[in-house]
Amino acid sequence: MKFRFLSVAAAALMFAACNEPLNDAAEVEVFQNGDATEEETIMPDDGAIVLGEKLPNPYSLDNMRKAIEEYNKSGLSKSALSTEIQPTHYYIKFKPKNDDDINKLDADSTIFFYSYPLDYEILKSGDYYHDSELPDSIPTYQYCAVEISHKLPNVEYEILDNLYILEDVNVYEDGETEKSISKHIKFDYWEELEDVSLKMLGIETEKTLLKRSKWTPQGRIQYMDDYTNSVKPMQGVPVHMRKSMFVGHQCCTDANGFFSFSRIRKRVDFSIKWKRSCFKIKPNTGAVAAETTLAEDTHSAVYKTFSRGENAWKYASVFRAALNFCYGSICGLTKPTSSMIVMRASDKEPSDKIGSFRSQIIGTDIHIFYLNDRSFTSRNIYATTTHEIAHFAHHDLDTIYKHCDKILKESWARGVEWYITKQCAYPDYNGYYSKNYAMIVQDLIDNDNSNNIGHDKVSGYTITQMEYALKGAKTWNDWKNNLKNYYNNGTEIYLDDLFSAWASYE
Repeated sequence: MKFRFLSVAAAALMFAACNEPLNDAAEVEVFQNGDATEEETIMPDDGAIVLGEKLPNPYSLDNMRKAIEEYNKSGLSKSALSTEIQPTHYYIKFKPKNDDDINKLDADSTIFFYSYPLDYEILKSGDYYHDSELPDSIPTYQYCAVEISHKLPNVEYEILDNLYILEDVNVYEDGETEKSISKHIKFDYWEELEDVSLKMLGIETEKTLLKRSKWTPQGRIQYMDDYTNSVKPMQGVPVHMRKSMFVGHQCCTDANGFFSFSRIRKRVDFSIKWKRSCFKIKPNTGAVAAETTLAEDTHSAVYKTFSRGENAWKYASVFRAALNFCYGSICGLTKPTSSMIVMRASDKEPSDKIGSFRSQIIGTDIHIFYLNDRSFTSRNIYATTTHEIAHFAHHDLDTIYKHCDKILKESWARGVEWYITKQCAYPDYNGYYSKNYAMIVQDLIDNDNSNNIGHDKVSGYTITQMEYALKGAKTWNDWKNNLKNYYNNGTEIYLDDLFSAWASYE
């Protein structure tokens, strides 16, 4: 039985739908009441994070017992607190051995993992950290604080300390992920007790909690598009706010690039780990997601525009396309679902590739090259990333993907690249074609008969029809025959000529 093809008008409506905003980042109110200063943040140097001295731990069980004694003496509490406390959280050092171990950690999206120890001074911020005792081939240790009842991933670990913290240490402040907590402080005396412990250890002396007024940690993330020469807001970016040694909050930027957290008294650090539940972006080397420090020890709102020349611009360039494909409106096309997509943003420039799918480095699904080449613009990066994710989605769609003809796999990915890039980001994008990279998707949709092959008399198919016909197709002709068998289209008599012309194109 054949399905009726959609009209050109219906297809146009599907094109328009591609411009709908992402729907998973909540709108937030920002820069309210003048309680935070707006400032353009100076990006810390790209490169490795440099650690200083080990810091005393105000949240250790021993120090918290001493703090409770001092707290009781101070008369701040209405009734004496017991020093017979038990740990609420563990401070843990995970020791992943390979990419599989990292993937196990990534699978638990309710924990914030840090690539550096949390109880050390940071002398210089950067976009990655790798422990000096480990070879580059081994993933660096991952540090976190978790409730003692939390089921831990099956990866080797070491408990570094027992903690006593009366608030949630991993907090998501919008609906972006699996966990949403509305009340972070569990006991009304916790901030006072925390303040006592900090003072006893001689830290946070300039940031004494109870003497500070509350403020709203907030900001805006934008992107400098070097193709359009314009600044664009970045949506869906996971901004991480570290409010104390072990407590972190996270939220995503809205459609205008703004983010905002609940009001607090503390100074904070802001950072981005280029990772969502559907994908993560790695730097040139290493197994963990790339990181970007936005600001440290600040009491001010953060403005940041990523510009070419920064490592973060490369990650942001790939992120934009990946976020749209995984979370945006892509007109009914299948989104990747089987696992997290692992992408690598590379400075390397191989002679014959600008992107690759599962062909370069073990543990990496997608590799985007040429990110230092200024001729490889924002538009090129967006299109190439979309192309490679289309391969991943095709692989998810059909288990026979690896047995498919090259012309089938590459022409479909080239078509999705053209379709999404043009409709969702760059209206002037027309794509390009070469041997085994046919622009047949465009020919099947439009009425333009001006391409080089001279056999384009086909039109009126939709991209979702093409995707449906793709399933089960191992060869170029399988795809064509499925289109014939599944749909009624007045131009299908020209399908043989069109597919044959592209198959013989040199």
